[in-house]
Amino acid sequence: MNQIKALYNLTRCAEFQLEEIKNHVPNYVSVQGKPLEVFIRGIFCGVPGNLESFEGSEDVFAYIGSVNSPPDVMLKNKGDAIEVKKIENLNSTIILNSSLPKTKLNSADRMINTRARECEEWESRDMLYVVGFVPKDENYVRNLFFFYGDCFAKKNEFYSEKFGEIKRKVSEVEGISSDGNEYGTLKDVDGLGNGVNMRVRPINNIGSPWKIFEGYLDSSGTAKFSVLSIMRNSKYLSFPQNDRTLLEGSDAEIKHITITDPDNPSDRVDAVLIKYEIAET
Repeated sequence: MNQIKALYNLTRCAEFQLEEIKNHVPNYVSVQGKPLEVFIRGIFCGVPGNLESFEGSEDVFAYIGSVNSPPDVMLKNKGDAIEVKKIENLNSTIILNSSLPKTKLNSADRMINTRARECEEWESRDMLYVVGFVPKDENYVRNLFFFYGDCFAKKNEFYSEKFGEIKRKVSEVEGISSDGNEYGTLKDVDGLGNGVNMRVRPINNIGSPWKIFEGYLDSSGTAKFSVLSIMRNSKYLSFPQNDRTLLEGSDAEIKHITITDPDNPSDRVDAVLIKYEIAET
């Protein structure tokens, strides 16, 4: 399973109401996770609303995440690592919490848990972000945006070096311990021995993909549902030809574009924009 097949499943999907998701996916898909995460897992397993189309989650996922440990899911056979984020406004920033922006997820990453590290033999996976726009007080997915880390972020080392630089500066403050994945902790800050600690935590975010890539998008904004996907052309061509042919024969629109190379902003790289919309009735 891969993103191309998941996008094809979306072109056959008619069920986007999250509160009804348990009726549209098998129990083994909806057993844990927030509704949007369950929906995304569902489209990687089959077509929500068509239970006969589903593959078993054990045949699709090498790992399904826990609340406090990224990523949300990893596809089998060293497939993509996927982070799912929900927003209530298309222009909202995407909160990554303690995670740094990534182009790759590495098995040596200190932020992932042992279960993710040992689910299969692997060293590195492409990082796929999936952002869902679910308006406040609604349970209906209006928009989805799939995009890979290497389409908007520099290589991992850039951000880890910045993290290290800040951590070193913070540790210069007297009394701060800089152990762990945070910038530092000032323990027993009031000297009373009552466990009053002050933690300096990294809370990271990125911009909305609808803002990051707005120069490439051409949407009426009136669709009942829409999905967008941006990936490098090399990534698109890495997917099986049969899967690409299936998607290219669907109602999805596939356009070849060039985007800014995050590692060399003066350069452009070939990319693919995939769009699918269901018109408002």
